[in-house]
Amino acid sequence: MAPKCSPCSMVLEGGVTSAVIYASLLARLSRHYSFRQLGGASSGAVAAAAAAAAEFSRQHGSGPPGASFEVLGRFPAALASPDKVGRTTLFKLFQPVPRGRASFSVAMAALNATAEIDVGATARRIFMALVANFQAPAFLAALAVAGIGWIVAEGLSSHLACGPYIDSIALCAAAWAAAMLPTAIAAALALALWALWVTVCALRGNHWGLCNGKNEADFQRDALTPTLHAFFQQLAGPLAHGPLTLGDLWWGPQPQGGTPRQRSAERLIDLQIVTSAVSLERPVRLPGEPGANPLREFFYDPQEWETLFPDDVMAHLRAHARHATLRHDDGRLLLALPEPEHWPVLMAARFSLSFPLLLSAVPMYVAVPRRDMLRAGATATALPFEARKVYFSDGGITSNCPVHLFDAPLPGFPTFGINLYERPRGSGMRVSRSDTRDPELEAAATPDSATWKTPLPFLWAILSTALGWRDSLQRSLPGYRERIVHIGLPPEAGGLNLAMKPATILKLATLGKVAARRLRDDFATPRRAGEANAWERHRWIRARTTLSALRAYLASFHDRVTTGEPDYKGLLRGATPVRHPFQDEAAQQQALDLVEGAQALARTLEATVPADALDRNTPQPRPALHLSPPW
Repeated sequence: MAPKCSPCSMVLEGGVTSAVIYASLLARLSRHYSFRQLGGASSGAVAAAAAAAAEFSRQHGSGPPGASFEVLGRFPAALASPDKVGRTTLFKLFQPVPRGRASFSVAMAALNATAEIDVGATARRIFMALVANFQAPAFLAALAVAGIGWIVAEGLSSHLACGPYIDSIALCAAAWAAAMLPTAIAAALALALWALWVTVCALRGNHWGLCNGKNEADFQRDALTPTLHAFFQQLAGPLAHGPLTLGDLWWGPQPQGGTPRQRSAERLIDLQIVTSAVSLERPVRLPGEPGANPLREFFYDPQEWETLFPDDVMAHLRAHARHATLRHDDGRLLLALPEPEHWPVLMAARFSLSFPLLLSAVPMYVAVPRRDMLRAGATATALPFEARKVYFSDGGITSNCPVHLFDAPLPGFPTFGINLYERPRGSGMRVSRSDTRDPELEAAATPDSATWKTPLPFLWAILSTALGWRDSLQRSLPGYRERIVHIGLPPEAGGLNLAMKPATILKLATLGKVAARRLRDDFATPRRAGEANAWERHRWIRARTTLSALRAYLASFHDRVTTGEPDYKGLLRGATPVRHPFQDEAAQQQALDLVEGAQALARTLEATVPADALDRNTPQPRPALHLSPPW
């Protein structure tokens, strides 16, 4: 049954366990909006995929309207369910590979210790986890300490027989302590280095993650990837024949009996997921615009992917594989992915949910010229190729809050964004949305650098700047900031706190309902007499900023057309260049019409009003139009 709600788009920020907020938020917001476009990074991408599956069921299912979103809304309660020893389902989703179990336990102790303010208590907790999980190295370190102590005691025993008795005892104790302290420190350091070496070996053998998302043999529970796959299929309902695919979202269920599905450029549900090709040092948007295939040049190893994806997903990929293969140097046959319409939704989401060191990155391969042949000076036509591995990791590395997704110069329906930020310890949780500057957000984004006592905060600030500068600037821009809900969480909630208590998980779910109610009250309620609602205010601000930026762009365009030799009109009328020529005279004429039309509009604006009239009292900072990569 097709929804009768107004359409909207939704962009969700990554935050690992913070995504618990999104399930209840999306379920509550679905009562007032249908989700035309959904996107996100990391755990936000997973929540977007779940909402897309629920929207698919609502649009094409035969059950009660909204039933799938009710299932989505109950998901946090299922994650908060504890076992006999108090471990929640959320915690048990992350199952380390055998070689990484000890390291995973130490990492959980370190992460859970972030809720503690006492540095000494944190250090003791981590040290006890090292001793408990690396027992053999810890036993050898203890033997070394005991041996050194015995040698020191034997060497100083002669002092007990000479001089005053009390002085000899005091001298022996002081010397023993002086010798034992550096020995104990060295032993603890050796234990930590051993644990680090074991961790690196485990990461290297598991695509740089302690968990791969699949079930481990001796764990009597479902892991992250199978659980998400089953949940997506449950939300989609029986009309999803096999794994739910992007094509199902775009054009509806695949008809039975081999009847081809009706395709169009318009997508009923557009799911966009941001991942990071860390080997290539750039973000990738999956699946991209209609007709695009950002993974066309990549290949995968079925044996490697079997450790990451469920069996029915792998069978689906093989059944729809494109007829292109690549042979690795060691003889392995690498396969090409199907066209994007056949990509399982789980596969796309898993590309973004690869939190570094916690979850394995997704390996793929690309054909590149062999290095030895390049050095030998082989010609381009005779260059042989080799398969080189490329890792796709967490989308939050390059854009954790991709609020620019689904952007339009003049939007026809709202695109909501969710921003997660950290509040001071003990300050509780907060939901806010503002058309103007938010004092708390500005305070949270401006730490007191004068309090930095070591280089670590400075280095952390450098890393945060490198990863999040674009998102930070985009969120604060007029035309964006007024459609974003900000959710503040204390350090002990959300994030990497996998071992949150059930009450904390349920509180996060309640926070999602509060955020949805805030969006509904601000955007979906009728305006009062003489007062616009948030949706009308957003449209007004977006029109002001877009038109101001467009005027500046047209002015610059007009100034540049007549520069160069020949000028751009002469260039477009002249001989066709060798690369990317016009396909026909109609295309050439269209290019000329655009140039002349833009120039005429710029001249009209300059002649009828002062050049800067539109810029007066425009929201600040004023955005700028420019070309950017289509990701």
